[in-house]
Amino acid sequence: VQNKNAEVGISISNCTIQNTESLQILGMLFTENLKWKTHILSLNSKLSKAIFKIRQLRTFLNPETLMCLYYAEIESRLRYGIIIWGSSGQVQSTLILQKRAIQSIARVSLTTSCRPLFIQMNILTVISLYILEAASYVHKFKFKLIDKYNTVHSHNTRSNHIKIPHHRLNVTANSPLCMP
Repeated sequence: VQNKNAEVGISISNCTIQNTESLQILGMLFTENLKWKTHILSLNSKLSKAIFKIRQLRTFLNPETLMCLYYAEIESRLRYGIIIWGSSGQVQSTLILQKRAIQSIARVSLTTSCRPLFIQMNILTVISLYILEAASYVHKFKFKLIDKYNTVHSHNTRSNHIKIPHHRLNVTANSPLCMP
């Protein structure tokens, strides 16, 4: 009986390549099983540092400048690659950090509800950002997606006759490619 978890050694020109648990490519952390926990933990670490900056600078800066700092330090990081990792279960921890940032900018206590603050500041939550990016992706590539999955007939249709690709995991079912 062979061990399924045995590491395979790769060597090129007598140089052995080591196996790693994660690989960072263009700022995204990919793990060997394509889970996003490592990436989200890294993102949360960066967001915590940005929140610390906001807290330190809020006594010296006006709210408009703090909002610029929020967009530069926090929302830009949230938007980067969100269409890939946004459906992960670990997004809740990122949402909590986003709420802390909003509370710091608004100079309210940590027990204050953030829903009216998000509306007042015109900021989308990380979950709303994911929905926006997924909808934008589907809209941008709608003709390619329809051509790929529409096998019913070639003329325009008003009914829901678009064939969704077969999938076996809920992660795939919740991805932008399989959204009805």
